[in-house]
Amino acid sequence: MPRAVIEKFQVIDGKVALENLAGKEPIRDEVAPISFTLENLSTLEEREGEYLFEGTGPSGGHYEVNGRLTVNPVRVQGSYAFTDTRISHYWEHLKDLVSFQIINGTMAESGDYTVEIIDGRLEARLENGTFELNDLELVEKGKKEVLIALPSLSVQGISADLRAQEINVDLIQTADGRIKSWLSADGVFDFQRLFLPDLEKLFKKNESEAPEPETVLAPPWHVTLKKMEVADWGLYFEDRTLSNPAKLSLDDIDVVVENLTNKKDTSATVGIAMQLNKAGNVKINGTAGIDPFLADLNVVTEKIALKSF
Repeated sequence: MPRAVIEKFQVIDGKVALENLAGKEPIRDEVAPISFTLENLSTLEEREGEYLFEGTGPSGGHYEVNGRLTVNPVRVQGSYAFTDTRISHYWEHLKDLVSFQIINGTMAESGDYTVEIIDGRLEARLENGTFELNDLELVEKGKKEVLIALPSLSVQGISADLRAQEINVDLIQTADGRIKSWLSADGVFDFQRLFLPDLEKLFKKNESEAPEPETVLAPPWHVTLKKMEVADWGLYFEDRTLSNPAKLSLDDIDVVVENLTNKKDTSATVGIAMQLNKAGNVKINGTAGIDPFLADLNVVTEKIALKSF
């Protein structure tokens, strides 16, 4: 490989503009200001250079990617952090394709990554990954009633390995979520009306644009979740096919799941507790598995008011 050395390459106060012409009206986004620095990059064997990218997104979010890289052999190691990304802005790119609207919400993510080529094979790993979603609010497009409210969702300890084909997550936590839905007078679930037409349009579009691929059986990825905690969720449902709509509420929903995985012949422990229609209590405890699908659960109910049904 010819010898080449870049001592320093730098971009200061730059700007990247992107324009989406797929919708009814063009949407223009700018990432500005951006800065990029590359130092000590060389084709010499095992000579490490350093890089840093920083930018401010169109919705005010901050992006940073930094790390070290070598050309001989090809290896990139570093970390990334995206913070305060406003989801409602990116919904604008999808608004002509979907029936729902995201009116609020921010997300952030971070992690450490390694990408390298070893013996001609691409290797990629993610470690210490995190993802946070805060204050999400979803409504039917053109309406004001919030159907899904998610004040907090946190995913910690995300790791992935391309060669091992494994994804591991240490902890998922969420609290105080609320979901509202109903069965309309015409017998159609509100969420069915809200989401299924969009999915059907997407699948039909993909089928029409792409030829039928040949079926290739690839080794399965294994996914493991060490623990999931759901605290104080609520679900509210109405059956509007009746002249006097029946109402069902599930409050104080708490869920704890441990050691959930799609690996064969494994089971997770499950604990669920909730209040039904402000009075009755339901508790579920036991084990459940994915491959094969199985469940061994103990269900206890107290003070369930049958009149509500």
